[in-house]
Amino acid sequence: MQKIIKRYLAKFDEIERLGDGYIKSLPNSYNELEITVEAYLIDMYLEGYASVGYMLSDDVERQPDTDRVMSALMLIIAGESLYDRLRGYYEKGDAEGIKTVLDTEAHRMWMEGAEDRAIDGGAGTKQWITVGDMRVRDNHRYLEGVTIPIDADFYTTRGYEEDEILPWDTIDVGVGKKFLLRERHRAYAGTVTPDCRHGCAGCGANCLLKEVSCDA
Repeated sequence: MQKIIKRYLAKFDEIERLGDGYIKSLPNSYNELEITVEAYLIDMYLEGYASVGYMLSDDVERQPDTDRVMSALMLIIAGESLYDRLRGYYEKGDAEGIKTVLDTEAHRMWMEGAEDRAIDGGAGTKQWITVGDMRVRDNHRYLEGVTIPIDADFYTTRGYEEDEILPWDTIDVGVGKKFLLRERHRAYAGTVTPDCRHGCAGCGANCLLKEVSCDA
């Protein structure tokens, strides 16, 4: 595992250097930027795919499907593709924005490759390792050892049970879980919660206000 983490971090360092270079000087053309970023991200997918193959040790030489690689690369997020975001930042001369896209997409492509290789090797689940890994935030420690399906529907369309552990169980933003559950029920019932400026909805966020008062 340590060897795989080192390989991942080495590849991510390459992405970091590329992004830092763009902060100093953007490419002369958008096409140059697109070709370079695309090559790096495909490489990240292949690295993720190969790393899991190394872990599985199933003695089967597997190659990733080209269509799956390109499908992962062209994933639409919040109505925009990778290329939409890159072009938008490039046209604004926003090198920091381009670097952010590089960082987030590099991690996503590595994970896409890793999960595709696990599926190709017959794996149906994956287990989170969150303790002792410097890449993982402290508020994700509760996921240590949790086994979950490798299934896009698990994260997207299946819905969530009310007793599941979700991010707001470990992140304190003032808004309580009871309020969120109540809002869920109201949403399913088609009931709109009034603007809090016209009456407090009891979300709990007012406890975070120290120097100012709640608008309600």
